[in-house]
Amino acid sequence: MKKYEMIREGNLYRIKALKSFSNVKKGDLGGLIETESNLSQGGNSWIYRNAKVYGKVKVYGNAWISGNSKVYDDAKVYGEAKVYGESEVYGNARMYGEARIYDKARIYDKARIYGKARMYNDAWVSGNSKVFGNVEIYGDTWVYGNAEVFGEVKVYDKAWVYGKAKVYGNARIYDKARIYGNALVCGSARVTW
Repeated sequence: MKKYEMIREGNLYRIKALKSFSNVKKGDLGGLIETESNLSQGGNSWIYRNAKVYGKVKVYGNAWISGNSKVYDDAKVYGEAKVYGESEVYGNARMYGEARIYDKARIYDKARIYGKARMYNDAWVSGNSKVFGNVEIYGDTWVYGNAEVFGEVKVYDKAWVYGKAKVYGNARIYDKARIYGNALVCGSARVTW
């Protein structure tokens, strides 16, 4: 049995639960999708009321999209990943594991965010960047290029990590700091402007 049906609403379709699962009740109206391939009929994945998913996007597993979030282009959100607030996931971005993005965070291009990583408060991740582990990225911060940020790292307060830089361990990057090129920042390093 399918878990939802689609009801035409303008150029998109509003989803309606056909059965109860997770915290969704039979008859609940969900968000907007473009095609049935945007949201799996299996698992507990769901798109909540004001969220929009369109393009070649795939949302599956136990992932959910809520708030006023948008997921579009060729992005994929799966596993236990959650997108909420006014966040956007687009391009060929991938979100999985227990990753969370919220507030006005953006992940796009071919960026990957996974593990238990958190992005919020105007954080941006793009390019071929990878953010994973227990990382927190917030406060008008950018990670882009081929950068990798992983471990227990926090990047915040308008800091940028880009190029082929790698930041890992328990490092803290903040206060408009710039980490770039082939830089390696690790351990319990604290980097500020």
